[in-house]
Amino acid sequence: MLDFIKDAAAVIGFILSAAALLTLMIKPLRGRVAKALKLKALLDGQLLDEETRRTEARLNREALKCLLRDDIVRLYYKRLPEKKLHAYELENITALYDTYILFGGNSFVREIYRKMSTEWQIEK
Repeated sequence: MLDFIKDAAAVIGFILSAAALLTLMIKPLRGRVAKALKLKALLDGQLLDEETRRTEARLNREALKCLLRDDIVRLYYKRLPEKKLHAYELENITALYDTYILFGGNSFVREIYRKMSTEWQIEK
């Protein structure tokens, strides 16, 4: 019977030692897992912010392209009856046109710009 108690005490001691060892090992692992989860959440947030920023930049580019096109077309139709431009207007349209093309402008405005800059009279 004494041997049974010794064996039982040894098994219980082993179990308690193993539990203590697991406790000591799990706490640092839990901390690392928590850090990894926080880092993943931060990365996910940054990726979402980046996607939002790219979408907003794309929308801003399109809005600016529309404004540039509107300014060029408006001046075209304003001066169409006389087909004359002041030199400063041509400079302004050229700056607008160059920026419009950088943003991927279309052939409609290219044709308008070509007409104004090559076929129309330029007044100084």
